[in-house]
Amino acid sequence: MNINLNGKTILITGGSGALGCAVVKELLCANAKTLFTYYHDESTAKELQKEGAIGLRLDLKDRAALAEIRNWVEQADKKVDGLILNAAEAHASPFVKFSEEQWDSIQEVNVRANYFLIKKLLPLLRKANPGKIVSVISRIGLQGALGDAAYAASKAALIGLTRSVAKEVGRMNILVNAFNPGFLNDGMSQEVVEAAKKRAAVESVLNTTANCQEAARFLVYLLSEYVQNVSGQIFHWESRPVF
Repeated sequence: MNINLNGKTILITGGSGALGCAVVKELLCANAKTLFTYYHDESTAKELQKEGAIGLRLDLKDRAALAEIRNWVEQADKKVDGLILNAAEAHASPFVKFSEEQWDSIQEVNVRANYFLIKKLLPLLRKANPGKIVSVISRIGLQGALGDAAYAASKAALIGLTRSVAKEVGRMNILVNAFNPGFLNDGMSQEVVEAAKKRAAVESVLNTTANCQEAARFLVYLLSEYVQNVSGQIFHWESRPVF
């Protein structure tokens, strides 16, 4: 299958992370005008910009900076064909030891920022045919996990936000779906103990964990012309049962 996104403008948040970086590269290979935000990894962001992507350092907790996101996007294009809500924050800790500040920080990045981005960019998405939004979620948001109450709560909220927005903007010809990439060996999961990684593989029907490049290719597929009438769905890219 040859996916060509020539003429399409796609924005992904968290573009310098393992999955985000893989998605940016796949988008560039598909000839999309690729915009990405990042926060921590300046060196990766510079490399992606050398390859042709357009990057913006953005603190998703900075409400004033978020308010300017539409102006930045419009400098590249007057429309947005796809928005991938990929950036996330996580801190593993027992619930009883979790601080209020940590809780608020995770909800700010994983929920409020995504609400704001959708709302701010909706006028540009309406100009596409169709516009597409994909929220990167987690199995933890459906099942919960020991020591991940804040992250699980934020991802559960994002699932609810995604499905609700899908119902509201379908009449505007905007498709809104969620994507669970599975357990990735990326920067975020490096904090997870080795035993948890092994358990993820054991629970998999394929005895493996997810691959960033494969997951990225599926995300790009969701943004392609091959997906025209699918909205309000959760796609799972992991080889173990969700329930």
